[in-house]
Amino acid sequence: MFISQDKILKKIANELALAQQTRDEQRMKEHVRAIKLLTDLILDEEVHRIDPQPKTAPQLTTAEQLELQKMMGSYEQSNKPKDIQKEYRNNGSLLDF
Repeated sequence: MFISQDKILKKIANELALAQQTRDEQRMKEHVRAIKLLTDLILDEEVHRIDPQPKTAPQLTTAEQLELQKMMGSYEQSNKPKDIQKEYRNNGSLLDF
């Protein structure tokens, strides 16, 4: 639910006026606390507008890193597959065990 800053500022002004009018220290502190909460509301709203959620990169395990590298194509295999036709020519028949 969005509350405009103008409404909040009017509430702050109202609480300030009530705090200035009272002679009781306890009631004055209650009004000051209300002012603090209202100002925190405005400040917190501004923080969320600027950066709603700080984005951090998730920590990947070694297996996840390797999988990501394979998917992205930056993975270099040390055992590259040999040319299959050359392999079969050298070994004879495909059915020879």
